[in-house]
Amino acid sequence: MRFGVSVPHGKPGQHTDYGMVREAALECERLGYDAIYLSDHVVPRPNTPYPERDEYDLDVPYLECWTLLSALAVETEKIRLGTFTLCSSFRQPPALLAKMAATLDNISGGRLLFGIGAGYNEREYTMYGVPYSKPSIRIRQLEESVQIAKKMWTEERPSFKGKYYSIKEAICNPKPVQKPYPPILIGGRGRDLTLRVVARHADIWNWPPAVYVTPEIYVEYRELLGRHCEKVGRDLGRITLSMGDILHVSEDRTELKKEVAEYKPDELTMEAYMNHLIGTPDECIDRVSMYRDLGVSEFVMQIPTLAKGDLGALRLFAEKVMPELRD
Repeated sequence: MRFGVSVPHGKPGQHTDYGMVREAALECERLGYDAIYLSDHVVPRPNTPYPERDEYDLDVPYLECWTLLSALAVETEKIRLGTFTLCSSFRQPPALLAKMAATLDNISGGRLLFGIGAGYNEREYTMYGVPYSKPSIRIRQLEESVQIAKKMWTEERPSFKGKYYSIKEAICNPKPVQKPYPPILIGGRGRDLTLRVVARHADIWNWPPAVYVTPEIYVEYRELLGRHCEKVGRDLGRITLSMGDILHVSEDRTELKKEVAEYKPDELTMEAYMNHLIGTPDECIDRVSMYRDLGVSEFVMQIPTLAKGDLGALRLFAEKVMPELRD
């Protein structure tokens, strides 16, 4: 079982500067986490894991994902560096993105986790002048972006002509350090189009952390992904199953109750919110073990208190939970 942390880099209610991000990333590495991940937004979402899509505090500083990850590649030494996930619509043309990813993999000594998705937030698109196409188009563009990246990373002078993007004898040198290329993580849960792209191209499939899930729901989607894999002649076992989750952990139940009450979105019942990774260390071990038994081999955690510079949950989980779940 591997563990990653989605490190906040801009949240309402506080100023998340580079020093705070650097401190969290270095602490993750010191504590033995496997990876840190950065999200790809241009303005911060509300200080809740379940934001309304048009609610933004536009005056809050928010650091850009790729630039920040490049800096952390130099600051850190061993921990893997992931995008959680890049919005393919923002990262065009895809050939340039592939070149950037190959460069970052070289700078980091082969530590990049290439997470990418189709994007979803129309307001961000409008603010930055990016065309907001319907979901089916964005997902097909995502697939062509991944196809181009694979070619750029593995072929000497690849060409590709798709409906949305093309390359002609494109050169990408140096190639990524990781062979054949950095692991491709695709996040999302679209039953038809997204999971088909996962089945064809992903090395890692991530269930988004802010999305309500129960073991029964997860099994349903895992089995659906397996059927998509069968149709394209691929073994589901070749895809790492990654669970995104929201973490609240404490040995003091009174403090835990106060923390959960502070961060639980109003639109959710307490029962629904408690389906996340919430509880004492022993309860967290039980929940992670339950999903491990369903095939999940990576947990990527969003820790709400981390945005305030509070590293307590990060440390407690590493000290009391992770050692019990390592292979």
